[in-house]
Amino acid sequence: MNSNIKSWLAFLFGLGAVTQVRIIGAMGITEAFCIFLSPFVLATVWPKFKETQGKKLLLFLVLWFLSACVTDFYRETEWNDAARGIFALPFLFAVFVVAFALLWDDLMRVRWMVLGTAISAIISMYYFQAQALIGRAETMGGDIEEIMNFKTYYAGIVFLVVCVLVVLLFRNWPLITVWILLISSVVFLIGGSRSGFLTLLISAGGAYLAQNRFLSLRALQRNIAMLAVFACIGGLLAMETYAYAAEEGWMGEEEYAKYETQSESEIGLLSGRAEFIGSLIAIKDSPILGHGSWAVDKENYGVRMLEYIGEEEAALYRDRKSSEQDMWLPTHSHLWQAWVWHGFLGGLFWIFVLVLMLRFFKHSLHLCRPLIAYNILLLVSALWALLFSPFSDRPRWGIIFAIILLALAEVERRRKKAALAGVPPDMETEWDGKWNA
Repeated sequence: MNSNIKSWLAFLFGLGAVTQVRIIGAMGITEAFCIFLSPFVLATVWPKFKETQGKKLLLFLVLWFLSACVTDFYRETEWNDAARGIFALPFLFAVFVVAFALLWDDLMRVRWMVLGTAISAIISMYYFQAQALIGRAETMGGDIEEIMNFKTYYAGIVFLVVCVLVVLLFRNWPLITVWILLISSVVFLIGGSRSGFLTLLISAGGAYLAQNRFLSLRALQRNIAMLAVFACIGGLLAMETYAYAAEEGWMGEEEYAKYETQSESEIGLLSGRAEFIGSLIAIKDSPILGHGSWAVDKENYGVRMLEYIGEEEAALYRDRKSSEQDMWLPTHSHLWQAWVWHGFLGGLFWIFVLVLMLRFFKHSLHLCRPLIAYNILLLVSALWALLFSPFSDRPRWGIIFAIILLALAEVERRRKKAALAGVPPDMETEWDGKWNA
């Protein structure tokens, strides 16, 4: 296929990624097309696909799918809930395969995807809006405009616009890119989005190292333990910055009240991700099979979770339970959600993805220099989502999988070439993002 045509298709892939429709569950317009095209696309790119670790990723995804089917059948999950939980996985497969097909011969084409995705997010403010936002408005009995604030909605759009600026500007204007990331992190902090603030701040540091301290970046890549130490220090500094901003009133009364509540809990600011605890308790009770898609919290895991935060929150949760409001099991994480809903094989898929992400950081992050800053931003945000956010945004994950697998395949190609020549592998020469068989 002509390269220009594939670039336009990559743009269209992004253009339908965020704009959503509802058929049983929410799906991006891109997903609706990919689900029909993916089997034919996979057959076309299979000779290249099998040279990456894509086969393993698909194997783990199939195992997760089978476990989801068995779990929902055994737990007698309601059809609508089972359909939303199970059929999310074929859509994940579809967008991954199509993204791979669009990027395998030229990874730099991802810039068109990112541009399309940002435009898609802006369009979604007016048309084909996020179904999660619509569902939240319906649950609260209000209009969408009433719940649209920076943290719950606009932060995601701003983040995608920042991604476009980073992926387009870093090659020629790296310092401007660093400043864009730093200024955006401050905006997210004042807007109350701690995860966005931390992601953008870390990415700004990574972009600076990539341009001005490349050898330091390479040292961090080789030494994961050193990276963990720096990440902990950075996390503590970020938490102190958040605390100072909240106490000074920069973030408004609502965020200050939230900070006060969380800082008084037994686990401090980590109470903002207390679902982690409830998920672990639920996994302990059913580690292999899982509780089913969109499982209702019948065993009071939420109450046991909230006891770590404070008695007031636990009492509020009990009141909601007594008023016969269904409460879902706490699963605020890709990893824990898959495990809690569908058992060990669901969790295993995301554990494998986590291993791929770590390998990508260690061996491949630096190879395609124009994309370093974007890849850092993508990697940090994906890691946060995997560990601390519910599963969503399948087209983005399709792009992430494709980038990681293609970059790791380039490393393997270099190793094989060096082995044939009897020399050490060259892991420092810049890669243009194209497949060199």
